[in-house]
Amino acid sequence: MKNIIEAYLENNQQFKKRDISQIIHICDTDGCFAPDYAVSQVDSIKSIEYSETQIKVKDKPSFLKSKSFKVDNINKLINAQYIWKDIPYRLYYMSTSIDHVLYNQLNLTDDEKENAAHSFVKQYLNNWNECKKLFSNSSFVVSGNYQETWEFIKKDLNSLKRYTNINQCFPKENK
Repeated sequence: MKNIIEAYLENNQQFKKRDISQIIHICDTDGCFAPDYAVSQVDSIKSIEYSETQIKVKDKPSFLKSKSFKVDNINKLINAQYIWKDIPYRLYYMSTSIDHVLYNQLNLTDDEKENAAHSFVKQYLNNWNECKKLFSNSSFVVSGNYQETWEFIKKDLNSLKRYTNINQCFPKENK
């Protein structure tokens, strides 16, 4: 992660390390915490297909290896609190994918994803309060503290269902 940020700063020299107050990293779970029995090999498919109960893949052993690698990396990042020892870091998730959370649609094509992203930006770019409301009050928002939201997504088939913990990155308002 540190190398990625260093490369970004190198390529965008108008920014310095001191300009970074925290790192907010958002990932898709891609169903990585789903039990292995939820992964089915289907030789006839061209790409991975997700549903809220299973993942269809062309090569199950290869997919399970990648899934295990992703779980290991996510588990390391969940516990990372800082980058460079002084920049706060937190990892948040969109399960199965951002498309699933934002639009309740799975298996979009790249063009459909791009169009949906443009629509989202158009809707929320100048409307922070509505965006914050979406990620705070929707049925797909996981409640609890940071650690509890990660424990939740790791259970059963939750990482295939429509959930996010991005609400955790919003400052808590005093009431």
